[in-house]
Amino acid sequence: MSGPAQKLRMFLYNLKCDAVFLLGHIVPREKGLWVFGSWFGLKYWGNSRFFYEYVRRNHPEIRAVWLTRNPLVLHYLLEHGYEVYDAHSFKAVMLTLRAECCCISHNLYDINEYAGGALPVIQLRRGTPFLYVEAGEHRLKKGFFHTFRKWMRFPLYKECINHWRREFVIASSEKVKSIYEQYFRVPSANIAVTGYPRTDMLYHHNRLASSVQEKLDLIHAENGYAGIYVPHDDCESFINRADSINAELKKARITLFLKFYVRPSTENLNKLKFLSNIAIIPDDCVNDDVFPLLPSMDFFLTDYASMFLDFLLLGKPVLFTPFEKSLSFFYEYDDVAPGKKIAAWQDLVPTLKAVVSNPQEYEAQRERVCAEFHAFRDSQSCKRVFDSVIAYLKEV
Repeated sequence: MSGPAQKLRMFLYNLKCDAVFLLGHIVPREKGLWVFGSWFGLKYWGNSRFFYEYVRRNHPEIRAVWLTRNPLVLHYLLEHGYEVYDAHSFKAVMLTLRAECCCISHNLYDINEYAGGALPVIQLRRGTPFLYVEAGEHRLKKGFFHTFRKWMRFPLYKECINHWRREFVIASSEKVKSIYEQYFRVPSANIAVTGYPRTDMLYHHNRLASSVQEKLDLIHAENGYAGIYVPHDDCESFINRADSINAELKKARITLFLKFYVRPSTENLNKLKFLSNIAIIPDDCVNDDVFPLLPSMDFFLTDYASMFLDFLLLGKPVLFTPFEKSLSFFYEYDDVAPGKKIAAWQDLVPTLKAVVSNPQEYEAQRERVCAEFHAFRDSQSCKRVFDSVIAYLKEV
């Protein structure tokens, strides 16, 4: 398509989106209609998923609707009898315009970015903030002229996605709440310390069936050890040494399960395919959520993935590969990383062997950090989130 034609098409699309966005400010809300989404509409997992399933199970008075852009997620949820729609379908747009609120993990792209612009947002988050990011600067400028300039921008709906909107945020502790207040400029009254819905899974005995869970059960039945490695970077240095690391892991009867934040190249993934003691947790849009697997892991290894803070609830060892300490964090890294620090890959397996033979080491430090980041240690986070949302919606 030529340049002018493409620009015209984009202009008309944005014009349509702005019209729907403005319509959302006048359409009456339907009490008890909540729309859910996660990971930019592409995945069915995380806090959004577990809270959605809790609401469906326990609160029939709430019409819980999942919105997605992913046909695989759509098909999966339809098969399981859930109410789900393509996020950009006419039905989804109409439901979003009328919804009482939306429950998301990232931003409005989780549901429908233009129809949801006027909704009260229940921000369930994807985890505890750990790596420092610039946030909240848009909230610093106030006043009539600043607001007027924003309303004059085009397309208008995009301004609402990451900027001004009614947002209610959940946190796992007062320490985390202070981060949202200080760096993300969320008013204290709009933050509830409830715990994260996904951590409820750490206390449930009804594990989700999966090939990874079957492998974990087999490893423990044969008196082996299993741990999860969640690198925040592309893991290339680890992959280049995977063969030698795998040989050492095999001798130690330790299996390492990898869950990538940044998906490596196909070439690098192929290097890991046929290793006996290094396994990749599949990148599946509906069944790759690792939280149901964590209770079966003997340790958690990472560089900077904040998921280790939730793993602390299990009371098991955490280890760190802080090779890139030049990054910025919301906290002093060494103060909140209660476990062995691995300085080089040749030290990995000897350190893992020491950890599985003496899991009590660093127990006091883990307990201290866990208490700082988790106000609750139970399976009631979903209930607390629900009660907090109901109270918030009465105020808006």
